[in-house]
Amino acid sequence: MLTVDVEDWNQLLDRRVGIRRSPNSAFKGQMQALLGAFDDLGATATFFVLGCTAADHPDVVADISGRGHEIACHGYSHIPVYRQAPAEFRADVERSVQVIEQITSIRPQGFRAPIFSINRDCMWAYEQLAELGFKYDASRCACPWVPNPINPAAEEPYRLQLSGGRELWELPVAARRVGTHSVPVGGASYWRFLPAGLHLRLLRKAEQRGAYPVLYVHPYECDPESLRANLPWWATRAELRLARQRECWRNFRREAVLTRLQAIGERFELTTCSAALEALTSTEQAAGERPARAAPARVVLAA
Repeated sequence: MLTVDVEDWNQLLDRRVGIRRSPNSAFKGQMQALLGAFDDLGATATFFVLGCTAADHPDVVADISGRGHEIACHGYSHIPVYRQAPAEFRADVERSVQVIEQITSIRPQGFRAPIFSINRDCMWAYEQLAELGFKYDASRCACPWVPNPINPAAEEPYRLQLSGGRELWELPVAARRVGTHSVPVGGASYWRFLPAGLHLRLLRKAEQRGAYPVLYVHPYECDPESLRANLPWWATRAELRLARQRECWRNFRREAVLTRLQAIGERFELTTCSAALEALTSTEQAAGERPARAAPARVVLAA
C-alpha cells in the first residue's frame, strides 16, 4: 500500500509561530515531483490530505483525485490526537472531511492521525472514526516519538471490533523487529538510512507473510530543491533553532527517497489502501476454503 501524507512543510512551520502567509509555491513543486514519480511507476496511492493544506491548495487536491488516486483524511489542524478532547478531535476531522468533499465530491473512507498520534491515552478515537463512517485507520507506526504507544508494535493489517458491532480496519506502517525494537521500514524518512538491499528484502518478507506492507512519504521529502524554513524576523531564537534543526534533518540524503521509491516500484505492485482492503477481505472470506495468505486477525478494543 502506497500512501502520502499531504502536508505543506512551510505551512506547518508558519503555524508554529502563529503567522498566516500566502500559500507557499514550493508545495506545488513538491507535489508535481511526487505525482510525476507515481506516473512513471504506473502506481496509484492513497493521499491522506491535511485539511488546512487542502484549503490553501484546492487545485492540487483536485489534481490528485483527477489522476485516479484515493483521497483520505489526515485531520485539519495537524494537532496530535492525544492532545485533543474527543469533541475537539471529532470537530477537527469533520472540518477536514467537509473541505475534501467540497473539492473532490468524495467522502474519505480512510484516516491517518497527524504524526501517528493515536496512543493508549486516546483509543476512544477509533470509536469516533467508526461513528463518522470511516472504514479504515492507518495511524499505527512503530515510531519513537509517540508517548504511551499501543504495544506491541503492529506489523500486519487487522480488524478492530468496536462497540455496537462496528468494525474498523487498522493498516499499520510496515515494520520489522530488530532485536527488541521495531523499525518502521515503510516510512520514507527511514529509507535514507536503510541500505537498499536490506530494505527491499524486509519488504519482500513482509509481503510473503501476507502483511500487505504500508509505505508512506511526504511531498517535502521529494522536493527537488533544498527545504528552507523562511521564518519571519520576529520568530524567537528557540523557534529559529528548531526550524534550522528540521531543515538539516529533512534535507539529509533527501534525494535518496525518490531513488528508493523507484526501486520499490520496480519490484512491487503499489496500490491504494482501499484496493488492498478489498483483497484482504477476499482473503479472509476464502481462508476457510483453500490455502491462502493468513486471514487478518481481529482485535477487541477493550482488550
